[in-house]
Amino acid sequence: IRSKGFDLNGIWVPWYNLHKLFVGLLDAYDLVGNQLAAKVVWKLGDWTVDLLKDLPEDKWQAMLACEHGGMNDALARLYEVSKSEPHLEVARRFDHHTVLDRLASNTDCLPGLHGNTQIPKVLGAARLYKITGEERYRKIAENFFWQVVDGHTYAIGGNTSGEYFGPRKQLSRRLTMSTAETCNTYNMIRLAHSISDWDKSSLIDDYIERALWNHILPSQDPETGMFCYFVSLHPGH
Repeated sequence: IRSKGFDLNGIWVPWYNLHKLFVGLLDAYDLVGNQLAAKVVWKLGDWTVDLLKDLPEDKWQAMLACEHGGMNDALARLYEVSKSEPHLEVARRFDHHTVLDRLASNTDCLPGLHGNTQIPKVLGAARLYKITGEERYRKIAENFFWQVVDGHTYAIGGNTSGEYFGPRKQLSRRLTMSTAETCNTYNMIRLAHSISDWDKSSLIDDYIERALWNHILPSQDPETGMFCYFVSLHPGH
């Protein structure tokens, strides 16, 4: 295993790309009942189980150092369809302990991390909490959400500069031309909705409103369809 932030054995984020394939197939099944999509994604899940069944834990964790999207979320979602225990087991094995264990103990490990590498992992933790009831997953989801909202979120509801988290509560020093990546905010809104299934705090709804109205909608031109990848907060930009 040769793993860097976006490179796994010389391949550009392969699990990240496979995550998109899983989710597209699951959406095709969930939204319109496409049975072929269900069959294909089920077989993809079985292929994933078979591919990784002999990989030792240290190699697993080395592999997860490369951005892997929300593979834990996608496989847990597949389990909700298939009820196949190996699908759930492999979803749980996509726990990236370097990050998720620290979040479980509410350690602020975010400064210096790539933002949207982390949020899909936490979305997976939220789904696994709903499936398993394991408190560790609930703590991961909640601790991450509030760490981001309280210490790393700009006034418009977005986070990160140049896609990376910076020092906690030092946002005024990071008003750059690459602030507020829209991918992050989209996924943070998803996480907020997920947490609100078990936590009815109005503060979660406040965050959703702020992020939707002040970041996601302003990032799009409704007349032309053009959009911003970042929403710059650099003064005068």
